[in-house]
This record gives sequence, C-alpha cells and structure tokens, in this order.
Amino acid sequence: MALPVEVKLRIFEELVDTSPWEEVWRARLVSTYFEHELTKLIIKSPRFEVESLRFERVFQWHEQARQEARMWNTLPIRLKHLYLYRKVQIHSRSPSRFSSLVQDILDVPNERTSAETDTLINKLIDAWMCSKFRPMRPFVDPTDDRSQMEWVINDPQGGFVELEPLQETLNLALATSAIKRNDCAELRTLLSKGANLAQESMRFGIMPLAEAAYSGSKEGNKQALKVWIDHLKKSARSISKYLDLRETAALASMETMEFIDDEYGDELDRSRLRGEMFRAAIYSKDLAKMQRILDRGGVNLNRLEGHTGVSPLWALLDIPQSDNANEISRQRENVTQAVELLLRNGADPNGYPSPSQYHLSTNHVASEGQEAQSTFALVVVFHQYHISSLIKTH
Repeated sequence: MALPVEVKLRIFEELVDTSPWEEVWRARLVSTYFEHELTKLIIKSPRFEVESLRFERVFQWHEQARQEARMWNTLPIRLKHLYLYRKVQIHSRSPSRFSSLVQDILDVPNERTSAETDTLINKLIDAWMCSKFRPMRPFVDPTDDRSQMEWVINDPQGGFVELEPLQETLNLALATSAIKRNDCAELRTLLSKGANLAQESMRFGIMPLAEAAYSGSKEGNKQALKVWIDHLKKSARSISKYLDLRETAALASMETMEFIDDEYGDELDRSRLRGEMFRAAIYSKDLAKMQRILDRGGVNLNRLEGHTGVSPLWALLDIPQSDNANEISRQRENVTQAVELLLRNGADPNGYPSPSQYHLSTNHVASEGQEAQSTFALVVVFHQYHISSLIKTH
C-alpha cells in the first residue's frame, strides 16, 4: 500500500534535515517526484547554505574561495535557478546582494502584471547564471559583509569601476537571457532599442556577446550572433569596432569561430581573425582546433598574432598555472603532439625567434615536467639546435 503524501513529505524533510548530502543528492535521482519534492526542501534548508555553500565562514582564504566556486559550479542548473528565485522571494526579510540587484531593477518604473514580473525575474536569473562572478557567496549570503561586493567589482588597476545605469543593466540581462534561450525575436527588439551586446554589465558580470560566443556551437546561438552582426551592418557600424577578435576567439567554440570566418571574414580581416583563432588554440593546447585552423590555411606558423617576438612552437611550452589539475594534465599531454603537428605543417624551428633571441632556463624546463622536457628535446635536439646557445643556467 502506498504511503500517504503527508508521510512521504515528512520522510523527505527528515532526509534533508539529517542525512549526509551525498544521500540527499542520490535520493533526488530516484524519480521525478523525488527530485521535485526534495529540491523544494533543499533550497529552503539552512543546511544547504551552511554545508554546501559554506556560509558559516566569515573569513576565507583564497583556496576556500576556489572551493566555493567549484561547489556552486557543480550544482544542478534547475536547483541553482530555484535557489536564486527563492532569494528574490525572501528579499524583504533576508536581503542579499543578488536579491538587492534584482530588486533595484524591479523598482525601475514600469507597469507590469504579476505574471510579467515573474517572467522578468526568471530572465534576470537566466542572465545571472551566466555571470563571471565567482565565488557566489558574496552575492547570496545575507550575513556576508558588504565589502565583499567591493572586492568583486574591483578592477585590475586598483580603482572601482562605475556601474552602468539600471536600464542598461536590464537591457544587457534581457539580451543575455534571450541568447541563452535562443529567442531571436526578443533579441531583435532589444537591438532596435539600442542594446549593445558588446557592452559588459558590471552589476551582473555578464556580456551578451561573450555568452553568444561561448555557447555558439548551438545553431540558435550562432543565429543570435548573426542577428546582432547584421544589425550592426544595417546601422552602418563597423563590426570590428564591436567584436573583439581576441576575446571572442578565446571564449568561443570552434563552430562559432568558423561561422564568423565564413560569414564575416572579409569584413573583419580574415588573416587577423584566423591568427587570433590559431593563437587561442595554441595557448589552450587544443589539437583538434589547431588542425581545423591549419586546414583552413592562412595562418603564420612562425609568429603568434599580436606577438612580434613569440613563435607558436615556444608558446606551446608555456603551461599556465591553474587550479584545474585535469586541464593542466591535458595541456601537458598535448604539448608534444602539438609541436609535432606544427612541424609537420611547415613550422620553422630555426625561424623567429632565433635561438640567440630566446632563452629558456634549465630550471623552467625542469619545472614543466616530463612532457615539456620531451617536447624541449624534440625541438632542440631533433632539429639540431646548439643547446649551449639556447639554455642559460641560473
């Protein structure tokens, strides 16, 4: 005999209140009903914020901030959306930085029905979930100090950026939401009202164009990008003025960049566009992207775009510091194959920069690990460099 609904709900409450979170997450997978009911309880649970988002810490070290960012990133999308929606609902009794930002926008004079307000809140949450701000705790923890917000918007020069007007924030958020939902009709409406997809919202940490580029492997998002670029052309504005090729190449999927190359390469300077695509592929050590760009042709194998003194072969040896161990491991594993790929396609190891112009310390080579050392040997020994002219010891 089936248990009464009241008994089931009481069991769910006990599960969320007392069981280890691993068991709670597993229980959500039992059925759609379990997922629906448990999610409603999770987003209301103080345990969720204390144990999953670590709200109990007042002070944190940098490593703790990274852990919080990873925890937020791994939460299910629907759960994050419902959690943020509830933050807006309880704003009057438990305000947070996030709910305050949303409330500021809702307070902009506008005649909306309750249904339209609800739709707007969901669109703002759509946009917020594309935010570059990490960790999220400074925005959603009601006990967090306001100074945390100042840290988030602190610019690299040490000053504080000026926040855009609220109406611009709203336009940028709606445009980001439209791109995420592939709603080209709303995007055209926003563009007709003067929305700039290349502008960044300092309140929300979003740029609509970046979202279109990042998720552009989906046909709808490529279409959104086309809507925006065609709008610029119709209004007699230069595409290159609004489309940062380097940033776009770094963020975008290969499918998006190929789409831009095919559709707008002539207007954007195809040589530079492919150079930026190649540069991004080199620094990410992405073999598949490198091959696809080489197949298209038109790239300089001996000089990186924007760098007069850096050869792609040597740039491949640069493994950046990162908290993502898997990404570092992937890059290390790809280095040797990437060097071999460039050499097979005609890169000149004796080209620019010359051995006398570029030096690697033995300490640097050793610190890069076995893959980088084998790559170093491949380039230096196989191509008969004079090691004494290339390496300086210190």
